[in-house]
Amino acid sequence: MKESTKMASVAKSQKSIVLMCCIVYFISYITRKNYAAIMVEFVNDTGIAIDSASLALAGHAIFYGAGQLVSGYLGDKIKPKFLIACGLFTTALMNILLPFCSEVALLTTVWCINGLAQAMMWPPIVKALSSTFSSSDDYKKSTVKVSNSAMIATVLLYLLSPVCITYAGWETIFYVAGALAAVMAFVVLFFMPDTADQKETAPEKTNDKEETHMGAGVKFPFVLFGLIMIAIILQGMMRDGVSDWLPTYLENEFAISSQVAILLGVAPPIFAMLCFELVSFLSRRVVKNELFFAGIIFAISFVSSCALSFFSSSSIALSTILSTIVTGSMHGVNLILICLLPPYFKKTGRVSLISGLLNSCTYVGSALSGYGFAVLAKLFGWRGTIIGWAIICGVATVICLALVKKWQSFKNQA
Repeated sequence: MKESTKMASVAKSQKSIVLMCCIVYFISYITRKNYAAIMVEFVNDTGIAIDSASLALAGHAIFYGAGQLVSGYLGDKIKPKFLIACGLFTTALMNILLPFCSEVALLTTVWCINGLAQAMMWPPIVKALSSTFSSSDDYKKSTVKVSNSAMIATVLLYLLSPVCITYAGWETIFYVAGALAAVMAFVVLFFMPDTADQKETAPEKTNDKEETHMGAGVKFPFVLFGLIMIAIILQGMMRDGVSDWLPTYLENEFAISSQVAILLGVAPPIFAMLCFELVSFLSRRVVKNELFFAGIIFAISFVSSCALSFFSSSSIALSTILSTIVTGSMHGVNLILICLLPPYFKKTGRVSLISGLLNSCTYVGSALSGYGFAVLAKLFGWRGTIIGWAIICGVATVICLALVKKWQSFKNQA
């Protein structure tokens, strides 16, 4: 009787932690992606040049990426909820301040600080989930739920932003987002269950030959890890670059209103949720080598980008569909390389740090695309920019497929 009561209590605690992580990541995306979502209208309203306005996106990504390293280190030292609450408080303040930033320098500074605040959330979330679940399948399912919460936030953001712009002004989006973050900070601080004292065990084996933790005699695979980081940087360029610039691309190429362009931006996150579920299912039931899986998905994005380059200005529907395939695929790669790889390094005792390091690479890529794609579009037009997308996906495909045997060897020896 006592044992069943204890198990019920553990299950309740696990559900509570997953729910908290989902809500935190939901709000994280609301307070992070809102600027990119309304940037078309922001540029039209303020008169700030688009390449100048994009500096805030690039700065946000740089500080987010750098902050991941700090957050990842601290996440292995202190309770996750303290880091998360600090991040939520800070992002709330930055969101409330942004509508008052009329100068490019101030705008960029505020959004850079927001990037640092956002970095305090993902590594602690991974730490909390990996400490909560000993089962590899349970961990994967929980990360999909958390990742889907971010996509739901993005969908709502792109659906509601045109309404806010029409009836209340783009500033309202930041005030509402800041208020949500402030409230959630208090909820996390006082109601999120602690996970720091829970036993940290490696994920279950999938079979006799595939261990998911590092054995005592296995050296850290620095070369393999470094090449994976490069693939993640390329993924970050495509995931955030394409989704952030999609409304601007559609408005410029098809002469539609900013509200309609923003509304069309809802397609990528909806497709991304489907990709999360499909990738999670296949990684648990079919594909056991994460790098092979990532390579195949990059190849799909390569083909889609090539097709988009040929039809970049011929059809708004086709352009939206192909762009959606590209960004949805990148979210699938993100799930594989950012969410599923860190637990394999659990034996090091640095899951949060490794998670932060890998995730920081995404935002190195995001920073490069945030400003770089604007420059490419200005110099070569959108067709030239899209050809650049195809090249990025092609290089990433080659890297991942070239690492398949090395990754499998690492898993077998660990």
